[in-house]
Amino acid sequence: MLSTELIESLNPTPVEKPRDPGAMGRDEFLRMLIAQLENQDPLNPQDSTEFTAQLATFSSLEQLFSIRDSINRLVAAQESTDTLRGLELVGHGVLAQHDRFEVGEANSALPNLVFELPESTTRTALEVFDANGRLVRQMELGAFSPGRQELVWDGNGQNGSRLAPGVYRFQVAAQNGGRAVSATEFISARVTGSTLEGENPTLRLGQITVPFSSVIEIREAE
Repeated sequence: MLSTELIESLNPTPVEKPRDPGAMGRDEFLRMLIAQLENQDPLNPQDSTEFTAQLATFSSLEQLFSIRDSINRLVAAQESTDTLRGLELVGHGVLAQHDRFEVGEANSALPNLVFELPESTTRTALEVFDANGRLVRQMELGAFSPGRQELVWDGNGQNGSRLAPGVYRFQVAAQNGGRAVSATEFISARVTGSTLEGENPTLRLGQITVPFSSVIEIREAE
């Protein structure tokens, strides 16, 4: 018969966690197994093959608990690492996949607008839209080879005057011999803060918030 000491050795530090009331945990499994042994007919004891199968089931159950706990620890460690890295990036420049950028007051630094092309283009135009979706600047950039391109621009609208402070969106309209080419937009800007709430940390680039996972390159601190 399995003793109470054996049960405690298998589960020395039980932790109460909310779970599905209909789910069976290892404690319930052990109690059922012990009850079967205690209440079996002495003249017709339980078949050893069935008993061995039950022990094997319990062993498998313990392994599943161990695997689940290990995965939970790995996830927690990864989240902690991402949080610390987010804090360390404050003041650094980053390249993140995002199509929004911020224009600040006069003489403030402007983010570089970056795009990546999967193939060559015969025509490439960069279009800037304000918060209301109105086109405020269009720049013909010419032909490009495949790869990543970084544009340092003046922050001016179509009339040549600097755009008003605020958040804008940009997109790249590209063609190759009349056929549309899909570009991927990025921004290169300085990290001003980090948000640690929720499951996925985010970075603040002024008024822009980007997921930590969108960062593809870390640059020197200013």
